[in-house]
Amino acid sequence: MNLKDIKESPDKTAVDSLRGVVDKQYPPADRSENDLKWQQHRQSILINDGNGTKVMMTLMKSPMHILDSIEGQEIALTAGTNEKGEKRGLVVNRWQKKGSEYDSVVVKVYPEATMRVLPPGGSKSDPAEAPVPFSLTEPEKQTPSPSGASAFEDQIELSSRGFCLCLDKAEEILSERPHAQSPENYRVVATNLFLDAKRHLKSLGPAEKPEAPKEKKSPEMDSKTLIQRCMKGHAKLEEDGDLSPKAKEVLADLDCQMDERGLWDAAYDELRSGAEEQTDAVNAVYDDHKEKMGDCVEKFFVSSPLYWREQVIEQAGRDQ
Repeated sequence: MNLKDIKESPDKTAVDSLRGVVDKQYPPADRSENDLKWQQHRQSILINDGNGTKVMMTLMKSPMHILDSIEGQEIALTAGTNEKGEKRGLVVNRWQKKGSEYDSVVVKVYPEATMRVLPPGGSKSDPAEAPVPFSLTEPEKQTPSPSGASAFEDQIELSSRGFCLCLDKAEEILSERPHAQSPENYRVVATNLFLDAKRHLKSLGPAEKPEAPKEKKSPEMDSKTLIQRCMKGHAKLEEDGDLSPKAKEVLADLDCQMDERGLWDAAYDELRSGAEEQTDAVNAVYDDHKEKMGDCVEKFFVSSPLYWREQVIEQAGRDQ
């Protein structure tokens, strides 16, 4: 989306990407009580599109802060995508200050988004394409390879191996820099390494596939423990942006058990118990989503706790 479209978008619009030159870079703001409660630490950056349109964006978490000066440089951001195919990480926040006839518009940036500061002069590549770690271009021919798999399957396997190597290298780099260690930085370093090296993927030779581990059923557990483990798993997935394949299997099994026992309502009650002082905002957010989503709203909120908290905070701000 261009900056002009973003400034005209309704509140809560999910932004797929944005790009601009940094006009003003502000230091991280002092943390308010709400920031401390929701583990936020904001830093604002004003960007322009070169045609007179300016938009303020706010980095919501301290690991995302940019401390070196980037004023005059170009910055590109791309939203992440969750398992449901929804854009996450970039969202429009629109409100009207008391006494003002004009709306204020800010783009909130969360760890799910990919952020890149481009070299002087920028890049000719489209901002929505530049940060994506995997190519989605369909091959010209889907012919079987000597292994019996299609060319597409072989390419996926090759890309997966290459990205795993980048993950290992990112862990090695960050292990020597404790101040930079965070899940977000780990993901960003690995992604940028892959983007730089992916043109050499074909140089990787075939790898032997390890023997698949035997399936293990999750042990029986009481309802309270099941709810706590399920909520913790979804919070970690939303915070980190991804989980290991094994962790995803465990979380999927927990979700199945929650479905079978009908525990999503109880889990939602546990979720909202941490925001008792904001009951009106909690109820307003619930009613708004209930109208759109129906009976699955409790499961949706328990599976997206950071999104739920963000909506409650924004609603509470409107109610003030």
